[in-house]
Amino acid sequence: MQISLRPISKVDFDFIYDVTKAAMKLYVEQTWGSWVDHEQRARVSATIDLSTHQIIEYKGKNIGCLALEHYPSHIQLTKLYLLPDFQRLGIGTFVLRQLIAEAKQTSKSIQVRVLAVNPARRFYEREGFVVQAQTDERIYMEYRSAG
Repeated sequence: MQISLRPISKVDFDFIYDVTKAAMKLYVEQTWGSWVDHEQRARVSATIDLSTHQIIEYKGKNIGCLALEHYPSHIQLTKLYLLPDFQRLGIGTFVLRQLIAEAKQTSKSIQVRVLAVNPARRFYEREGFVVQAQTDERIYMEYRSAG
């Protein structure tokens, strides 16, 4: 696959907002009732960190974003969002399997949370993630690396 990751810069903030909206708006509306554009834009902008975010490219085109936080015991996967036209093509699986390989090499687990209404839960379960906790709004999952 012609998939690559690149660091972000401030010029990517609008794209990260756009991909977040495209990937998450429906689930945010189902969970909290509405997507208020200016509030969501402010929330997304406040969470973008140049050191944790990357742009996912396919054949040189921006198609998604990935955000990871590295801790001594685990990797926190905070975003793996793809534009709808690039979902269900194996791209997310490819990116996630690269992350799983990294976790295995470093003997770390991977933690992720998904909105309870988001079918991404099945995606993570297929790749070996297990539910650790659940609230009405969110599901907390973990992949435990065998080392």
